[in-house]
Amino acid sequence: MDTTPVLPAPAPADPAPMPADPVPAPADPAPAPAEPASALAALLARTDLTGADLLSLEASHPDQRFELLDGQLKALPVPGLEHSLIEANILFLLKLYQRTQPGGLVFTGEVGFYLKQPDRVRLADIAFIARDRLPEKLPVVEIVSPANTAEALEEKIDEWLTFGVRLVWVVYPRRQRVHVYAAGQQPVILNATDALDGGAVLPGFRVTIADLFARA
Repeated sequence: MDTTPVLPAPAPADPAPMPADPVPAPADPAPAPAEPASALAALLARTDLTGADLLSLEASHPDQRFELLDGQLKALPVPGLEHSLIEANILFLLKLYQRTQPGGLVFTGEVGFYLKQPDRVRLADIAFIARDRLPEKLPVVEIVSPANTAEALEEKIDEWLTFGVRLVWVVYPRRQRVHVYAAGQQPVILNATDALDGGAVLPGFRVTIADLFARA
């Protein structure tokens, strides 16, 4: 009888590990698409725009204000807190006066006016129109901001007066002064203790300059 021991069969070797899925190398980021030229920038570069173009632009950019000067847009700075306070004070005083002038209307918030040309539109901080006055006879208020240059401001005042505006109040917040421009008259400079009246344009209107800058 064969007495050779029977050795157990060797255990099967562990299966070779499956190769790990290769980690793909990160792809190069796709180049960002070229930004198309801004429609607003294109409009700002044009010199052939009309009031109709300006109206369309304001409808699509209600948070911005522009004037139109000889077919070219001029962006206006956003009013600051002091500017807004003074504008609110003058609006309030004119609204009180309006009660004595039935049918008169006070406009604020950079209201625009064609200056007898389709390619020239100016904005007034405040404007008052009485029922029996032609629009070009209205008084307007300009509140000076740090961005205003003396040359640009002088040009705008001359333009209002040439247009037919009979009274322009130019308000200087820092100095708390008002320069009064009336058609055919020399400018008048009023300080905080002086009185501001509407003359023949706003008969019966009278306040102190300090009222325009009041904080309470």
